[in-house]
Amino acid sequence: RYIDGNELPDYASLLDHAGIALVKSFPGQPWVGGFFGNAAAGRGGRGGGRGAPASTTPDENPARVASAPGGTPLYQAGLDAGDVITTVDGKPIATAADFAAVVASHKPGDRINVAYTGLAGPRTATINIIENPAVRTQAFEDVGRTPTADQLAFRNKWLAAKAK
Repeated sequence: RYIDGNELPDYASLLDHAGIALVKSFPGQPWVGGFFGNAAAGRGGRGGGRGAPASTTPDENPARVASAPGGTPLYQAGLDAGDVITTVDGKPIATAADFAAVVASHKPGDRINVAYTGLAGPRTATINIIENPAVRTQAFEDVGRTPTADQLAFRNKWLAAKAK
């Protein structure tokens, strides 16, 4: 299931054995996924290409989707690498920073209507903003939980292990 399939292990329960918790990295932060910048490489050689220089700063570049990984709100709305977002809710978007600011001004659960230009020409879509799914690990002690003696022993043995 995990190697040949696409199922992920239950990391929270696995880390629990070591007294380590998974916590949200950015609780409540709005997120649409994907990356912005010089995305031409993802469109069959339409400029850029492998090894092409990355965009300089988000303030100077159009809101060009560099990637929209499966499962992200950008992907679910139908946007793809190379698409350029031109308006959000009817307001012009000139740069990737403009788009980031609009997303940051919303909250998870909000929906934004975007107009964008892609290979097939001008299009529109609705993006459902979600909470940033990024997580990090924290020792139980750092999140107000008390690890058991067995969890501490397991963690110490695990982290002290040295490859031979």
